[in-house]
Parts: sequence; structure tokens; C-alpha cells
Amino acid sequence: CWAFMSALYRQNISLNLLSMTYRKIVEKLIVLAKNRVYLSFYNTEWSLKIYKIYGIKNCDSCRKAIKALDSKALFVDIRKNPLTRNELQLFFSTFGDSLLNKKSISWKKLSEHERNKNLLDLIIAYPTLMKRPVIDLGTELVLGWNPKKLTALGY
Repeated sequence: CWAFMSALYRQNISLNLLSMTYRKIVEKLIVLAKNRVYLSFYNTEWSLKIYKIYGIKNCDSCRKAIKALDSKALFVDIRKNPLTRNELQLFFSTFGDSLLNKKSISWKKLSEHERNKNLLDLIIAYPTLMKRPVIDLGTELVLGWNPKKLTALGY
């Protein structure tokens, strides 16, 4: 039991062991491991901190973010799981035109006619045009991999 508790402590998971049976604890951990959820326990209520990293698997900045936030984040590959229009509108309302990566090869390959299309339609059609990663901290969105900014925000 002590080894189990120390393993929980190392994973930053504290539980009120008196209120849960060992079996329930293991079931919760299995669910968390499958969903890669960072979990904290305060005042007998579950407080889930699920960070999402939206990006592309091959992107170097996304890889850095995944490596740094691995145990606390869920990676969403925007090629395999395209963003909804609502998600893109939220990103656009937060970041504006800086969401579009005009330095990308995909942007340079577009014709002048395609470049004049709506920003959301362009990113839906060409996900690689989105500047990456977009990190959803639950209370705030961060564009691009910036460890100093995340540290300043307390993450």
C-alpha cells in the first residue's frame, strides 16, 4: 500500500484514501492513464486539469510542447481530427490574424485567389496554415511554443 501511495505522490495525484477503496482508486487511475489526464484532489472534489495541445505530429514546436507537457496534456492532431468551425472561431477571436502562418510552405504554394479567401475556410482546407501549437490551458489559450510564457502563467 505504501508503494502505491508513493507512486501516486510521484505522479502528483493525492487522494483521500479513507473515502475510496483501493479498487476504485485503481479504476480511476486506469481511466486517467487512457485519457492522459492530469488529476488533482482538493477538498474531496475532483479537479481535472486537462491541457490540450492542438497541432501536427511532425511539427518541431508541437513535439517540444508534447515533451514538456506530456503527463498533463492531450495532443490533438489537427490533420487526423480536424478542428470544428467553432474551435477555429475561438482561436481566431483570441489570436486574430496571427493564427495564420504566412511563412509556411503551404501558404507560399497557394495562389493569389486562394490567399484572399476567408481565414477560417483556409485553415479548414489546409490545416498546416495554422500557426502551431495552440495550447488550451483551460482558462487561457497560448499560441506557439513559449516555455517562458507558460512558466509565467504557472504551468
